[in-house]
Amino acid sequence: MKTKLLKWFVFGVSFIVWIIIWYFALFAALDWSSVPTNVNTETPLTPTLWNNTMSWIINNVESVASKVWTIANVVTVQTRIQNTYTSPGSGNGTAIDPLTIIITPKKAGNKVILEWNVNGEMHQDNVYIVTRNWILLTDTTDVSNNRWAGITSQPYDVDTVSTPDNAIIKIIDNNTLSVTSTYELRVRSSSATPRALYLNRTANNYWQDVYETSLSTWTAMEIWN
Repeated sequence: MKTKLLKWFVFGVSFIVWIIIWYFALFAALDWSSVPTNVNTETPLTPTLWNNTMSWIINNVESVASKVWTIANVVTVQTRIQNTYTSPGSGNGTAIDPLTIIITPKKAGNKVILEWNVNGEMHQDNVYIVTRNWILLTDTTDVSNNRWAGITSQPYDVDTVSTPDNAIIKIIDNNTLSVTSTYELRVRSSSATPRALYLNRTANNYWQDVYETSLSTWTAMEIWN
């Protein structure tokens, strides 16, 4: 009996603390400077006053919702397409077409979290970079766009012939556009030697035992900012 009472007591205290935290968070987020100044206990509730008050409530609800960073949009794709993509040691590399993301943000300035799960086979001396509408995305490479600079490199694997590996690429677009945006995942050699990505397959003798094929995915998640 005492144990039950203690559990209910802890639950009650936690619930009260949660309510207090949200109350102060909401209070801090509201724009109190725009509260209608003619509101007092003696003012009759006229249509104009009602409209002003309701407009203030609606605007602040939208403001609070935007500050919570709720999810605005999610786009996903998965593909088993098998192909070979040259990884040059210059320029912005080669786009991996089946892994191109197209998304129309709900609002300019929102954040979009981009994530690719790339399966296949490739030499470890390669990096992945991303362009948005064919322009390098901020932080995808260094300021000089050196060929060895990227978001991540291909994992080291002593078998680049018959055993595929996996690369996870994540980057955030912190300042989205308000128009349809094309995010291309690109692969680039980190040396003067061109390489190749074998997407969703091994480099040699695929479509048979012990030469595995696989699935690649991508996700774009927009959050209000």
